[in-house]
Amino acid sequence: MELETMEDFYLKELVDVADGERQLLKALPKMAGAAVSAELRQTLETHLRETEEQLRRVEKILQEHGISERTICKGMQGILAEGQEFLDEDPDEGLIDVGLVTTAQKVEHYEIATYGCLTTYARLLGYDRDARQLYRILTEEKATDGKLSVLAEEAGLNEEAAAGETPEDMEAEEREEDENEPRPRSKRQTLNGGAKTASRGGGQNARRGSAQATQDIDEIRAWVEARGGKPAAVKSTAKGDDVGILRIDFPGYSGEGSLEEISWEQWQEKFEENNLTFLYQDQTKDGKESRFFKLVCDTPANAK
Repeated sequence: MELETMEDFYLKELVDVADGERQLLKALPKMAGAAVSAELRQTLETHLRETEEQLRRVEKILQEHGISERTICKGMQGILAEGQEFLDEDPDEGLIDVGLVTTAQKVEHYEIATYGCLTTYARLLGYDRDARQLYRILTEEKATDGKLSVLAEEAGLNEEAAAGETPEDMEAEEREEDENEPRPRSKRQTLNGGAKTASRGGGQNARRGSAQATQDIDEIRAWVEARGGKPAAVKSTAKGDDVGILRIDFPGYSGEGSLEEISWEQWQEKFEENNLTFLYQDQTKDGKESRFFKLVCDTPANAK
C-alpha cells in the first residue's frame, strides 16, 4: 500500500491492527491456560471474547473501505514473542502471573495507543462511523487495562505491593503527586445518552478484589459516601470557574490540605466534561473494604 495521503496511513494502520488482533487471538488461550490466579485467567478469557468481536469490527471497517490486504503487525509480534520467551524459561510458579500481567498490559498499552490514534484519524477524515466503532474498542481496551492493574496490585505483583503497601496507600500517594504535576485537561465532551456503566457486576455482586468501571454518578456517589469520602478537586489546579483536577477526599489520607471539597453537581459537570471513567474496587481480596479508585480519560475529547 502506497503512503501518499492521511487516508493511506489510516488504512495501513487498520490493516496492521487487524493482524495484531489475529495474533492476540492465538496467544490469549495460551496465556489464560498458564495463569495461576483464577481471576487473571477469567480476565484473559473475557478479553479473548472481546478480541474476537473487536477483530470483527475492524475487518468490517476494512471491508467497507474495499481493503483486503494483510500484513504482519510487528509491534504485537514482538510483545507476544517476549511473553512466550518468558513462559519458555519455565519460571517459578510465583512469577508466572507476574510475567503474564506484564505481557498483557504491554499489549493493552500498545492497543490503547493504536486505537486512540485511529479514532482521531477517522474523525479528522470524516469517517464518523469508523470513529464510533474504534472508540468503542478503545474503551474496552482501557477497561481491561484497569482490571489488570487492580489484579497486579491486589496480588502484590509490583514493588510497592510487595513492600506491604495497599491500593489505598497507592491512591493517596498518587493524589499527592498530582498536586505538583497537573494532568492535561481534554476539551469539553458530554456523555451521549447520559451516564453509563462501562462494566457490569458492580455493587453488592462484585467479586472480592475485582475492578469495576462506571460512568454512573449515582453509583460513584454511593461508593464514595459509604466510605466517608467527599467530592473534591486539587486546589492548585483550579482556575476561575474551572474546579481543576477531580479527586475524592477520604479523611485521614494525604489529600488533606491539598484538596478542596466541591459539590457533587460541580464534580459531575467536570467528570462529564472530560468524559472520565471511574475505576474502583469494593473489597480487597481478604474481604476488607477498599477505597482504591482511579479516574481514567476514555478518549480524545472530540472523538465521536
